[in-house]
Amino acid sequence: MACAQALTIVVVGASGHLARTKTYPAMFALWQKGLLPKHVNVIGFARTAMKDEEFHKTLKVPHSDPVAHEFLKRCTYFAGYYDKADSFVGLRKMAEVLESKQKPPGVGASAAAGSWGANRAFYLAIPPSLFAAASRSLKSSAMTATGWNRIVVEKPFGKDSASSAELSTVRRVTSRHPSSVTNNVDLCDVM
Repeated sequence: MACAQALTIVVVGASGHLARTKTYPAMFALWQKGLLPKHVNVIGFARTAMKDEEFHKTLKVPHSDPVAHEFLKRCTYFAGYYDKADSFVGLRKMAEVLESKQKPPGVGASAAAGSWGANRAFYLAIPPSLFAAASRSLKSSAMTATGWNRIVVEKPFGKDSASSAELSTVRRVTSRHPSSVTNNVDLCDVM
C-alpha cells in the first residue's frame, strides 16, 4: 500500500511482560478504533530470538479476532542487543525494507528506502540501566533522516529516592536527543 509517509513504531524490549500485556494490547485497541494508520509497521525489538509467529503468540490480543489478525500482520519481530550498534543497524535495515513497501508511485527504485518520508517512533520498554546504551545506538544507527523521530520512555518513577535517581538518569540520557524527540510516559498515567 503506497502512502505519503511511512510510519514505523519500534517497541524496544518487546518480549518483556509490560510490552506484551500492556503496550501491544493498547496499540491493538488504537488499531481497532482506526486511530493507527492501516500502513503502520510495528517492529518488536528484544534480545530473545524468535520468529514473528512465536512472538505473536506471546501478545495479549484476541488471536481469533479477524481485526487482531490484520493488526498482527503489521507486527514483526527483530532480535538484537540493546548495547550493540550493529543490532540497531539491522533494525534500521528491517524498517527500511518495510517502509519501502509503502512508497508512492513515482518514487524510483534507486531512491533510498526512506527518501520519500519515513517517520519512526521508538518506545523504550526496557530497564533504566539499558537506556543509555539503547539511546546511543538508536541515535547512531536506527533513526530516519527523512522524517521525524520520537523516543518514548516507558517506566514508572517517583515512588522513592532510588526511582527519582533513575528519572534523573533518564533525563541525562534523553537529553542527547532534542526535547521534541523525547517523551516520558509514567505507566501510572496510562493504566
